[in-house]
Amino acid sequence: MDVRTLDHAVLAVLVALTTVLLITTPISPLVGSLLYFGLPSAYLVFRRPCIFKVALVPALVFGTLYSLGFEYISEVSNAWIFPLADAFVLPSLFFGVVSGDVMLWYFLWVFTIIVYYEYFIDRGVCDFTVRHIRSALALGILGLGIIAIAHYGFNTQITLFYSYAILGVLALLPALILHLRSPHLFRKLIQSVPFLALFFLVMELTALHVGYWAFTGNYLAVITIAGHVIPLEELLFWIFGSPIIIVAYHELFLDDGV
Repeated sequence: MDVRTLDHAVLAVLVALTTVLLITTPISPLVGSLLYFGLPSAYLVFRRPCIFKVALVPALVFGTLYSLGFEYISEVSNAWIFPLADAFVLPSLFFGVVSGDVMLWYFLWVFTIIVYYEYFIDRGVCDFTVRHIRSALALGILGLGIIAIAHYGFNTQITLFYSYAILGVLALLPALILHLRSPHLFRKLIQSVPFLALFFLVMELTALHVGYWAFTGNYLAVITIAGHVIPLEELLFWIFGSPIIIVAYHELFLDDGV
């Protein structure tokens, strides 16, 4: 067994053990997030410590600044709900709507994707590059500023019909730009999809089973998997699409782009 196969086997075991634990034991959403994302990330960082600093900045920028606006609009548009919200440690922390527990989930999710990509696929020198971080920060701050003005200045919430579909398409734009600019790089980042998509599908089904989240909004279509109704948007933009989306943001704004 080569090293890459062994590493994937270890990650699969960690995901499987977390799944069994969450199904058999009442565990809060916050701890569930820490287990699902934290254990695989910790293993890969232990194996290659320098990828920690490479993944930290995109996790902070895209996993907090960008994700907060995405989550806020999704929640006020009823794209999904959190049946176990009473168990949140930091409820309604942002704009009186978004929980700190959920934002930690986003941070760990982005961190895990970048760690996986840097460990298995990019495998270059662990240079800490932030090529266009000012542009990335400006876009994120602009988006949150618009939400803040509407929320606090005009006492209104920005809601969208079919919010998940609209926001998902907008989130895909950097990936399309990267595909046009650097087809070879786009082909490279697609390699992150198979394992991460399977990982996210297992996490999705587990979360629906234990009630971490549920879907209540308007969707393009829904699909039933293992007895759980999942929006088409969830499959397209999170389970299969999010590795491509997050790595595209990473390569366009922060990484070396090669």
